[in-house]
Amino acid sequence: MTTVDSPSDTRPDPLGVLVRDLQQLRLDAGAVSYGEIAQRIVARRMSEGASEAASRVARSTVYDAFQPGRRRLNPGLVREIVLALGLDAAQADEWHERCVLTRQAAPSPTVAPAAPAPDVHPDDAAATPPAPLVPPQALRRALIAVLLVACLGLNLFGTTLVLRLEIPLFLDTIGTALAAFALGPWHGVAVGVATGLFGMVSSTPETVVFSAVSVVAALLWGYGLRRYARTPLRFLALAGTVAVACSVVAAPLNLALYGGASTNASSAFLPVTTSLGLIASVFAVNLGASLVDKGLTAVLALVAARWLAPLQLTGPPPALLRTPTPGGRVSA
Repeated sequence: MTTVDSPSDTRPDPLGVLVRDLQQLRLDAGAVSYGEIAQRIVARRMSEGASEAASRVARSTVYDAFQPGRRRLNPGLVREIVLALGLDAAQADEWHERCVLTRQAAPSPTVAPAAPAPDVHPDDAAATPPAPLVPPQALRRALIAVLLVACLGLNLFGTTLVLRLEIPLFLDTIGTALAAFALGPWHGVAVGVATGLFGMVSSTPETVVFSAVSVVAALLWGYGLRRYARTPLRFLALAGTVAVACSVVAAPLNLALYGGASTNASSAFLPVTTSLGLIASVFAVNLGASLVDKGLTAVLALVAARWLAPLQLTGPPPALLRTPTPGGRVSA
């Protein structure tokens, strides 16, 4: 017996077309795994102020959204998926609207249900906060380049200020700290190394070796802010750690190049009877200046980084850079 499909069976399935296009978008973005998409959604939700519990989304939830034969699809989840795949907010809104229109255009069932079924997946029960105004990718890259140059300028300005006013500090890593806070540790390393290379050309060649101090500071600031310093008290502890680490690196370099004398700290060392005592005295003098210098540097850089945090130039900002809301939550 030959079966004849009803006219409704031959109509194109708008939801099926949408799911097929969504899968093609995932492939065009580099065949991003469903687990990676879920992680990106969680990171975006947390950056917008949602708690860790409310931000969770299961990999299976994302996987289901890409499967053909679906009878319903959450427009909010579709919007988050396309954002995770690299589209901007305007394009994501278009996908959201398309999903809503697809639901409206879907053929009515033979027997109308008493009430429309809820379109909220259990894993997506928490409402998603409005997305921040993140600049497009090309603009972000340009802003990062401008910020790196500005950070280099901050370092050079601080160095010049110390030399002109004979301040017993360093002030040559404010830009390094800002880059590490706002962009990440390796951006801070780039600014620190660039500062040393510029100093080698503009002043004395041996100053480039002090780039090692900036590298240590940038790595500790960048990783420390993201993995440890989630509270003001921990941030102060991080600043002290950076000061000690920089002194450990700088003291031997200072001793080898300048015999322990420094234009940034007093050369009146502690009583010295051995070479080891000389190293300890140089370290002590350097540490005294470094504690004040790195504390001031960290605070100034943190204030500037918090101002830049809403741009999310390299991803969701660390916890300490997010602005508290009246409800006690934090947002970028």
